[in-house]
Formats: sequence, structure tokens, C-alpha cells
Amino acid sequence: MVGFDHVWSVQAARAITAKCGRPVDVQSIIEVSKTGSHLGFGSLNDMARRLPEAIALHPTLVALLITPFDLADMPAGGFNPQQKPQTELELRRIGLRERVRYLVSESRVMTVAQHFLYRDTKTYVWTYLHYGDRAAFLRPPMSPEWQTRLVYLDAAVGYIAAQLKPTGTPLLVVLAPTEAQAYIIADKMEIPGVDAEAFGGTIAEIARRHGAIFADGAAAFQGVHDAQDDFYRVDGHFNAEGHELLGSVVAKAVLSAQPAGYCDKEASR
Repeated sequence: MVGFDHVWSVQAARAITAKCGRPVDVQSIIEVSKTGSHLGFGSLNDMARRLPEAIALHPTLVALLITPFDLADMPAGGFNPQQKPQTELELRRIGLRERVRYLVSESRVMTVAQHFLYRDTKTYVWTYLHYGDRAAFLRPPMSPEWQTRLVYLDAAVGYIAAQLKPTGTPLLVVLAPTEAQAYIIADKMEIPGVDAEAFGGTIAEIARRHGAIFADGAAAFQGVHDAQDDFYRVDGHFNAEGHELLGSVVAKAVLSAQPAGYCDKEASR
């Protein structure tokens, strides 16, 4: 719901360009149907399977965006880039099923009510923490289900990094937080059993182990005032302001890592 010119990757490219004085081009690989409509980014299996398309562009850097929801929707069998991709018809059936469920459970009146109710970040966080397994990544130590999902991520990051290694192309892993996660960090909420930053720390370790650059979009909310202004309320996605914040975090991570082909250390200070 944000124009491509305002998404985090383009925002990061602009910041790097301003710092290094060199243009940075951004390409995004997504699933496109035969009719030209977008089907989404798919699972980590889909991303790994389409990695040759990214390598064929001879990129200076490959970025992998991760959200907790990506891992919560882990495909059966975990990481397996050889897994047969879902057909367009199957993807559309899933989309239709989700749409029907949405129409049954939501209404415009309810959405408006939630919009005003969730203006209070504590109310939103309290509601989110009752989502059960979907919110369990905020409660360390990780549940067996979330440990399995982290193994899935670890395998994917390891595979992608290994495929990129012969080309000398670094991998950037970016964590985009959920709305509740950002609120807890921004407002310094102290909730028994909850640690909103632990998840980012775990992914940082996965990235480090595979030699990838890591940009923690969750930790970026430390000290942010009115964090709710960075999200579409109720929907939970970043709005343009949220993408700008994430883009600045990514730019700093890339410039700090100093991958070849961007700018020298002197220019990036």
C-alpha cells in the first residue's frame, strides 16, 4: 500500500546515494501471474528458488526482508528450495479463502472502531499478546514451534549466503517488526515474560553465523515517539513514514558493513 518510490529499499538507496555520491538501483523480485497481477513474495523456499534471477542481475548486494509473519506461515516441511511451488490457481484459491474469511470476520464499522480503539498503544499490545502462537515470538525462551521456524530461517539464510558466496555478493537480512513489537520497544513497556528485542537478537546471530549483514528494524524504534504514526492502524503494515525509518536503518547497516562497490570508509563517515 506504499508506492515503490517510497518503500524501505528505495529509501535506503537514496540515503546511500546521498552519502556516497553514487546512484543505487533497486530491483524487487516478486511472484507475477500470467495476467500480470502480483501474487506476493512467497515463502523462503520460493525466494531461494528464484535466487538465480537475482544473481543474473549481477547485484552489488542481495537483501532478504523478514517479518515474524513470514516465519509464522512457514510451509510444511520447513526449508526446501526443491519443493514444488504452488500453482497460480492454488495461490488464488488461498487468496480467495483468506478474502472470504476476512469478509466474514470484519466489517467497515468494526475496522473504524478498531482504528480508534488501537490509537492507544497499550490497548493494541494487550490485544496482540492474546494472539497465542502468532505472538509467542515475543516471549522468550522461544516455544518449540518458533524454534522450528528459526531453524527454517537459519537454513534459508545459510543456503542463500552459500549461493551468493562464489559471486562475492553480500547478503543483507532485514527484520521488519510487527506493530505491537515496535510499540513495546518505543514506549519501553515492561510486560512480564515479554521481550520485544530478543527476536531481533536471535536473527542477528543467524545473520552473523552466515556472514550476512543485519539491519534490525525492531531495535530502530528505541526512542521513537508516536510509533503508531509509522503504521496503518488495524492493518499493521508500515506506511510511508515507517518505510522511511526502516530505510534509514538499512542504509546505516550497509554503510557500516562497507561492502565493496558502495563507497570508501572516508566517504561514509
